[in-house]
Amino acid sequence: MFTEGKKYCKNYKLPLIFNEFNEIKNINQQYNCFVIMLIEEGNGIISINSKEYMLLPPQIIWLREKDIVIEVKTSNLKIKCICFYPLIINEKFNFENILDEENFSDIDKLDLFFIAPFINKNIKISRLISDYYINMKNIFEKIHGILCNQNDEYWPCRGRTAFIELLFQINTLIENSERTKDANALIQQETSNEMIEVLSYINSNFNSDIKISDITRKIGINRTSLYNKFREATGMTIIGYLISIRLQMACFMLKGTKLPISEVMYNSGFNNYTNFIKQFKKHFMISPKEFRERFQHNDMNS
Repeated sequence: MFTEGKKYCKNYKLPLIFNEFNEIKNINQQYNCFVIMLIEEGNGIISINSKEYMLLPPQIIWLREKDIVIEVKTSNLKIKCICFYPLIINEKFNFENILDEENFSDIDKLDLFFIAPFINKNIKISRLISDYYINMKNIFEKIHGILCNQNDEYWPCRGRTAFIELLFQINTLIENSERTKDANALIQQETSNEMIEVLSYINSNFNSDIKISDITRKIGINRTSLYNKFREATGMTIIGYLISIRLQMACFMLKGTKLPISEVMYNSGFNNYTNFIKQFKKHFMISPKEFRERFQHNDMNS
């Protein structure tokens, strides 16, 4: 269950594949892998580990290698599917040891965040609002294009980077779903959905040129109210929250890929090199280059 290098990185095997189906299959058990399915069209009922779910696309489903999926009654399904092994996130990860974070150093524990949905056993399926669906569909298609085209020697790094972006979106989707169930999670319940919509928009577009005017227009709120409610809800400014997400993604790319730092900068949402370096040093006290060198050194000596 690998995508193999063709013209570039011949014989290299990336533990990540893309497929499209018109039916839900137990591909996770067939390949003993984790699976993410984007249900774009269709309807019906499915069973995951004997629990039934209604299909109301667009939806996303994530499965562990042992989860059992059965189509109770479905029709006209259109599914994009990504299969992967945990080691694509961190070479030390496997299906068993990720269940106990005490197996890992503090550095490696940071990577567990990305596969948290596959470690926690509660949610398996989620409906997608418009922003999340469009963004996730674009990421699926980006991954497909990277794995098929393999334009240069950096295609494995770009594939992993796009995949990490997808996992980040699933994590924030789960977090926002949990917030809606908790009346105390964001300010007051009557305003929580409003702020969740703001968070969803930012999380879905963190690597784009987000403008405050775009948010106020989309949510229908004035700038002052947006600033005040967002800070009360998150304890951060909008810009501070956005920068923290971008830096989190930049750290993974620096640690887990060999992409040029300029490409890491653009992929994480920064468009000015001087500002990127400034923000990175402000938060981590070292430059992106020094951060990468430190992690490479740690990996070689682990």
